[in-house]
Amino acid sequence: MKIALQYVNDSNGKTQSVQLPFTDWEKLMTKLKKYEQTLKIKSDLTEAFEQVAQLKKSKGRKQTLKEFLRLGSCLHEPKLTKTKMVRGDTNQSLETSLRKKI
Repeated sequence: MKIALQYVNDSNGKTQSVQLPFTDWEKLMTKLKKYEQTLKIKSDLTEAFEQVAQLKKSKGRKQTLKEFLRLGSCLHEPKLTKTKMVRGDTNQSLETSLRKKI
């Protein structure tokens, strides 16, 4: 991509800034966003592989896929605590009721 740049110099000839056409600026910003997204994905994958390697080395109990998925679904739900609801003749916390469904 060839960009027509203009350099702005001070009275001593020292470059103070660079100007470029707005359309070129937009193209550069689009490319930058794509590179940032790629870098984020690469960083996340690197972290995930490091976690997998660490889990393989650990001697403790491993989490099953079912447990992992259940935990993930709980994290996306709002936490409900100390809220009471009436269910039949018994009072029961809403949190307990929801946990039974999960």
